[in-house]
Amino acid sequence: MTEETRTAITEAKESSKRARQILLLIQVACIAVFIALWQERQDGWPITRLRAARAAVLVADCRALPLDQTKSCEEKLRVTHQPDLDKGSALLDQWHFTPEQARTWLNWMQQMMINRVINTGIPGLGATLDVNDLGLLGGITFLVMLIWLRFALWREHSNVNFVFRRCRRTDVEDELTDAYELLAMAQVLSVPQMPYEEGKRPLAWLPIALYWIPLVVQGSVLWYDRRTYSLGAAMQAILTDREFGMGIILLVLIAWLGWECMRYSRMIKLEWKQALSDIRNRPVKPSIIGATKTPETVITPAPA
Repeated sequence: MTEETRTAITEAKESSKRARQILLLIQVACIAVFIALWQERQDGWPITRLRAARAAVLVADCRALPLDQTKSCEEKLRVTHQPDLDKGSALLDQWHFTPEQARTWLNWMQQMMINRVINTGIPGLGATLDVNDLGLLGGITFLVMLIWLRFALWREHSNVNFVFRRCRRTDVEDELTDAYELLAMAQVLSVPQMPYEEGKRPLAWLPIALYWIPLVVQGSVLWYDRRTYSLGAAMQAILTDREFGMGIILLVLIAWLGWECMRYSRMIKLEWKQALSDIRNRPVKPSIIGATKTPETVITPAPA
């Protein structure tokens, strides 16, 4: 193998590594956005605990009254349709809070809602964002990362194509096979089939599904924003409408970039398939192992 081919293989490996790193960052961003969305749910654990803590304060105040007034106080709470009284009662039965302890627990739950649900932390940056901005800022993050991934896959496809074309033009024996195997050993997402493997890999399609996770997460955020539209519009109707509209635009752009990334991934896969086909269809030289050796001719000198 020539030194130029080795250099080309090294550059192709680096381009594949860059694409994997960018895709890993995209998955981390998707997980962070989805966790923030999951905690924001109205039926999620943080909000459920907060409602139970509020109800526990009311029930604890009733239980602190004389016995002849406790029952009537709880009945009045139920008549006024105070929510989550059963959860509050269960919380008191479990922890045996006094009214002061119940209020302290409620304060802790409110601080947790503010610090972890309403103001979501951004991993690695030390900043926070309001949960209502999740569709806009999360969509911009996905868009920028997918642009980087699209160009990384374009470069990977160009480098892989260059390596295989160079090996096809050379006169060095088995250079295409050697380059294919050396480059395939560094692949993670392309999952090329080795020349000596017969069966197909059933999960080779799975890496392509990773390109669509940002679209799924962004769509889930917008779906939940639409479901809870009245909560945001009650405070900032104009801002809620603008952010929702921009989120829709970002969703369309994310879908287009996801399609572009999948298209380049398929082009890379076709390059590998064509190279493997050329390796397997190349003329096979006859093996000299076990061949019959032609006996040497013995020249007998003529008699004098």
